[in-house]
Amino acid sequence: LEIEDSETGGCEHVPCDNGATVRALEAAFGNVITDGHTANGGGYKGREVYWSLDEFGLALAGFTPVELASEEPKAHYARN
Repeated sequence: LEIEDSETGGCEHVPCDNGATVRALEAAFGNVITDGHTANGGGYKGREVYWSLDEFGLALAGFTPVELASEEPKAHYARN
């Protein structure tokens, strides 16, 4: 998964479990899983999320769409 930093414009490639990530993107945004069970990048491209890596810092642990986030991640990102 490629994630663009909204402040710097830099892109980061984040390793993830493809199946689980695509299902999570579908649940969050819709229009991601298409006929033939392929992923539609346009279904989530340009959407803003807060995301985190697993405890080892190696793979995507999860994400939350910005519009659904609680105050905790908003405050954390505002401080950093």
